[in-house]
Amino acid sequence: MPEISLPTKRISQLRGKDTILECMVSAHPQGQAMWKFHGDQITSNNKYSVNIYPQIGTDMITVSLHIRKLEPGDFGKYNCIASNSLGQTSKKMMLSEFVTRTKPTTTTTTTTTTTTTRPAPASGQDNPGGPQADRRVHPDGRVEGRSRENTRGGQSVPPQSLDSNGRWQRPPGHRSESGAKTGKISGASRGPRSTVIIFVTALAGVVSVLFLS
Repeated sequence: MPEISLPTKRISQLRGKDTILECMVSAHPQGQAMWKFHGDQITSNNKYSVNIYPQIGTDMITVSLHIRKLEPGDFGKYNCIASNSLGQTSKKMMLSEFVTRTKPTTTTTTTTTTTTTRPAPASGQDNPGGPQADRRVHPDGRVEGRSRENTRGGQSVPPQSLDSNGRWQRPPGHRSESGAKTGKISGASRGPRSTVIIFVTALAGVVSVLFLS
């Protein structure tokens, strides 16, 4: 009875490529050997090529099956069959499609952050229109400052001083923007209303003198 050996029981190949299946048959006396697919014997044509190569000095032969341009219908189990006057034997080989595995694509996103630093206001800009001052703060919290006169609307603005909290304070008697003085009203600043009051008082005194006389 013939004996069959396979170099491998499974072979994989890419779709569209060619592949070759082989089986080695040892028989005495020699008989027949073939490949079958789905129960049908394969013969040489434009799709398949079947060749038998005898091993010199032995009773062994190699049965080769060349399949061209593999298609989805070509994948499956192929059967190598050998027979002689003593009997028949067969072995199967699996032809599968080779699938390439691709690594997943990794996307890297870079985020750029821009920080804008605004410069600190220059000395004197924290009090627009006011005096320009040179201030110094001691470690104990005391504030010393020396102000320079400034002008507003063409009028001279008197120097201002800083209190212990670093706030500007105006000197006594300084006239605010509304026109009123913060100090006492001197006699020289009396207006027409004060003159009328004095005149009425004097006139009342003359009338009293005339009445008594």
